[in-house]
Amino acid sequence: NYILTPITEALWEMTVELDPKWLDNAQYPVYIDPTIVLHPDATEGIDTYIKQDEGNLGDAGARCIGEDDRGHSNRFAVKFNLSSLPSGCTINSAILENYWDDAHTDNQFEIAAYRLINDWDEHEATWTDRLAGVPWDNPGGDFDSTAYGTISDLTPNAYNAQDITDLVQLWVDGIDNYGLIIKQTTVWNAVYW
Repeated sequence: NYILTPITEALWEMTVELDPKWLDNAQYPVYIDPTIVLHPDATEGIDTYIKQDEGNLGDAGARCIGEDDRGHSNRFAVKFNLSSLPSGCTINSAILENYWDDAHTDNQFEIAAYRLINDWDEHEATWTDRLAGVPWDNPGGDFDSTAYGTISDLTPNAYNAQDITDLVQLWVDGIDNYGLIIKQTTVWNAVYW
């Protein structure tokens, strides 16, 4: 167990309570790692898949990124609830992992995550709308041009890690957290997550 207590607006104290039985069997020295893992289930996770010229695909099982065989672009948006993190805390590491299930290309390609700058709803977002009847400023999602967690060598049939530490730090420092959108940096062909 741990307790976070605010000391000042920018400083928090973490008190860690360890199980005495665990300590009796621990090998010293004991190191405390305050790692927080966010792995939301289907009800907590906010994600959607948007495809050019299609309706909302938020309930689709697989997510496609890139351009499909009809020439339609595909992107994947996700948002994590970071309210448990104290405002202004230091993020040492934030890794986003997605499982690459299949690819329909022999070309090597690159994907990256981009910070979304407008709110959206996972059950309403489409290529043209972020909310029902409320269009994106730019079809395909409104996002900052800075690429985070760029991967240029995807491993098929495996989890691929994207380092989004700098992006998560922006969010805990007070930038609005509308989530991120994952897309290919240059469209080749589709990859399935």
